[in-house]
Order: sequence, then structure tokens, then C-alpha cells
Amino acid sequence: VESLPYRTWGLPDRSLADATTGGGGQARMARILQALQRHIEWSVDMMDLELETWENHFLEQAAGVGGLFVAPDLSRLQRHLALLGHGVSLNREAIRTLMRRIEVQPGIPGDVRELLKAGCEKFSTQSLAQRRAVRQSFDLLANATSGQQFLLAQERADRDSSFQTIVGILAAVFVAPGLIAAFYGANVKGLP
Repeated sequence: VESLPYRTWGLPDRSLADATTGGGGQARMARILQALQRHIEWSVDMMDLELETWENHFLEQAAGVGGLFVAPDLSRLQRHLALLGHGVSLNREAIRTLMRRIEVQPGIPGDVRELLKAGCEKFSTQSLAQRRAVRQSFDLLANATSGQQFLLAQERADRDSSFQTIVGILAAVFVAPGLIAAFYGANVKGLP
């Protein structure tokens, strides 16, 4: 495992023992849905923290030696951002699933149903903001990558230009004496 500056996070509480016992089937289902909502809330909040941590890490690397177009390890940052994007999409699927479950599950008490709906709307809004943040971060990476490519192309052009200058100087140094020697050494006796 690479040493990452990111938090490692899993499920906040995997046990549903309390939610599946006691009361009728509808009450148990309502408790399970509430536990799912708590998990989704925790996951969405963790994704906010992870995206902020990624951005801080990117900016920290960009501020390092060489600046934005030299210092960051862009391929590593891109892999991490892709994983975060995948996490955002998983959270969105979980939110959609919970919203569908709320609509089709019979017998959920009205207050629980409204609480779950309000939570899902909040998570959905938060998740949309995360998707925008991931897209903007990919744009940021693309700009940094194109900046690196421009810098490398500029260095290559500068290197080629210096090589051409050196070749030109060497040619001037060796060609002029060669031409003079060829002119005076030419055997022109007997030519018209």
C-alpha cells in the first residue's frame, strides 16, 4: 500500500443487530433504513473530507520545488482522484437506492419517511457538489498536465536551438578555413 496522505475509512458501524430485533416488521425496516441513512450521511461527509484532503495535497505539491508544472506527481494524483470519483458515484447510487426504497417500502411511519426523504435530498445536493468538485479537479489536473507538456516542449526547443547554434559555430569555424585552403590549393594551371 502506498503511503498516502488520505484517511482510510470504512463503515462507521456494520452491526445492525439492534435494528433487526424488537417490534414489528415495519418498525424493524424503518430502523434499518435509518441505519442506512446514517451510513450514507457518514460516507458523503467522509467524501467531502477526502476531496478537501486531495485538493490540499495537490496544492501542497504544486507549491513545492519547481512549482505547479514540475513538482506534482500528476499520475499518482490522477489515480487518487479517480478513486475518489468512484467513491462519489457509489455514494450517489446508495442515495438513489435509499430514495427508491423509501418510496416503495410499505408501512414506514410518516415521520420516518419524511426524515429519510429530507436526508436524501440533502445528501443528493451534497453529492452533486462533490461530482462538480471531482470534475473541476480533473480539469485542474489536465491543466497542470498540459502545463508540464508545454514546459517540456519548451525545454526541448531550447535544447534543440542551443544544439543548432553550436553546430553553426562549429561549421563557421571549420568550413571557412577549409574553403580558403581549397581555393588556394586548387590546381588551376591549364584551365581556360
